[in-house]
Parts: sequence; structure tokens; C-alpha cells
Amino acid sequence: MGDEDKSADNKAIERALNQFFTKANGIVGSEANYQVLLAVELEKEYPGKVRREHRMAETGRGGVDVVVLSEEGEALAAFELKGGAYNSRNALQDVFTEDGNCQDMNKLSKLKVVPAHRWLVAVDAIELGRSLSYRKQIRAAETAGSYNVSFAYHGHGDKTFLLAPSGGRVRYPEIGTMQPEISGKSIDLSTLITRQGVERDLIAASQSIQLEADIVTIIYRSLLAQGYSAKQIALETYFNFAPGNMHQRPDICLFAPGVDGHFNLYPEGNTSRSYDSLKLSMLKLLVEVKGGRPLLGKKDSTLQNIYRKDIEKLNQWKVVINGAAQRLSLDIPDTAFLFIGVDLRPYPIHHDVLATISGIANENNICFHYVHSPN
Repeated sequence: MGDEDKSADNKAIERALNQFFTKANGIVGSEANYQVLLAVELEKEYPGKVRREHRMAETGRGGVDVVVLSEEGEALAAFELKGGAYNSRNALQDVFTEDGNCQDMNKLSKLKVVPAHRWLVAVDAIELGRSLSYRKQIRAAETAGSYNVSFAYHGHGDKTFLLAPSGGRVRYPEIGTMQPEISGKSIDLSTLITRQGVERDLIAASQSIQLEADIVTIIYRSLLAQGYSAKQIALETYFNFAPGNMHQRPDICLFAPGVDGHFNLYPEGNTSRSYDSLKLSMLKLLVEVKGGRPLLGKKDSTLQNIYRKDIEKLNQWKVVINGAAQRLSLDIPDTAFLFIGVDLRPYPIHHDVLATISGIANENNICFHYVHSPN
């Protein structure tokens, strides 16, 4: 890679990070929300080249949160993200030591990517208390540099973010201004998944789908393009009322704009209070997704069983959510539950099998949408 190409990539990455920090401002929830939002911003700079949870030989069985691929299919840039909420705590409290070290620095250092394009990105959810003081931010940047890893940090509400590319100087660019048109909108389920919405975008981007996480990213990007805000689209949403055995959180939750990014459990980390009432009163759509290249070799009968399990999972969520709403004296009649199956195989599911799956979904009052888009 020539110096001119590296410079262009450095600028593209900085633009993406700036927009990411701008739009992530105030969003508190699972780390997955930050991963998908950064992937969307990088996609604007590198169309069709961004992957989530991308497996690389250097990391063994584990994947890298977000990876940008070159034209040759090699890793051009890699990003590990840290932040959000863990129970009542700021998640950054658990991942950075006092001397600024983080395990993912070692992970990133092993990748066959130029140091300036290996990024550890930290988002500090200030609602839960700032985790990285100014001094600790500098320590983290210095420690990352010792691993030949770049470091970026932003605390919600800060007017600047820390940018420390490996081998370069620490800078504090100003973050952008949130535009009014991306503040969110009310939900229109009639147009959300149609051939003019999510389905169109899934088909158009099918060649870039590797894993289920890529499908979720495409859906997320499509929702943003339709005018929904990152502050009303949540991945892996935490609910305080969910039973302990419901380890798998919903793939996507779409809320009314009033939720305003409060996807975590407790206001300001106060365990005597809960965001459950706010989230349930604003919850409009809960989505489960199934697809990706690992399912390419599956028979129709196997795919039917896989789809059925996700429909049953949605139904379980429906029962739990309705029970919680009743206990909290909330009326949520317009909450919808949707399963999207994305089939990349050369031939679609036989219509009889598809009818059976649709019947199972209808019996459970679950919306089912099947998208066939050969990879």
C-alpha cells in the first residue's frame, strides 16, 4: 500500500470515527450498539467492504468486532469496541486496568494489518459515571501505542474525542453536530420491511453477507436510511424483567423516539430504579434474524427447524413482555414481533415448507418475512 493510499484511508477512518462518536452520543446499552453503528459509518467510506464479527486466522476461533476488507479481500482495517453498560456499571470499568491496558490491545497487535489501521475504540457512557479520566485516557493511548495499536476515545457529551493513531501524535478533533433529520421518527410497519425498505437493501447487499451479524448490520443501516435514529434502534437490549435463563437478548428492538438511547437497565446506574417502564412503553417492534453463509448447505427441513426455534424464541419474548407490561400496568397493544429469514442458497425454500413455517408464525401471532437472495 502506497503512502497516498494510507493517507486516504487514515482520513476515511477519522471521518467514520467522528460520525460514529457523534451518533453514539447518549446511547447506553450493549456494546453491540456501538459495533453496528461504527460498521454503518465505515460502510459509507468503504461500500460493501465492511464485516462484523469477522473471523481472522490470527485470532483463532474468535472474530474481530468490525473489519474493513481490501479489494483483494484482505483485512485493511480492524476495530475492537469497548463501552456501554454492564448491569448497573459502565462497561469500561471492567476492561481497562489502572495503567491503561486492555486485553484487546494484544489481540489487535497480532493482526496482519498496518498499525495505523488497528483501532481500539472506547465509548464512555457518562450517565453511568466517567470510567476513563483524562490521565487514564493518555495512559491507554500510550499503552496501545506500545502494542502498535491505535486508540480512540469519546465520553458522551464531550465536544472533542481523543484520536491516537499508532506512530502519530494524540489529537482532539471536534465531534460533529447531530442533524435534526436523524432525531428519529414514529414507526410505520407497513413500509419498513417491504421491497422498498429492508428487503430491498438485504437483496442489494447479499454479496457482502458472511454471518448473521452482517444481516443485522444491513437491517440497521436500512432503518437509519428510512429515517429512524440510532437512539431508537437497539441491539441485544437489556430488560430487567427477563428471566435469568433468557441469555440471548433480542437481535433488534425498535422503539418510539422517546426512548432516546436509554437501552440500559438502570437510570444513572441506580439499581433502585429501572428503565423497563420507559422501554416497554416505547417498544414497537422486536426482531429476530436468521441467515448467513453457515446455512448455505442446509436442507429445507433443517432450515425449517432453525426458523421454528427463532419463532419460538420470539413467542417466549412476547409472553414475558406482555407479563411484564401487565405487572407494570402498561398498555402495549401495538408492539409487533417479527422474524426475518434470509436465505442465501441458490434455490428458495419449497413453497410447502415455507407455508408450514408461515403457519407456525401465524399460530404464535409472529410476523414472518422470508428473503431469498442467492449469495
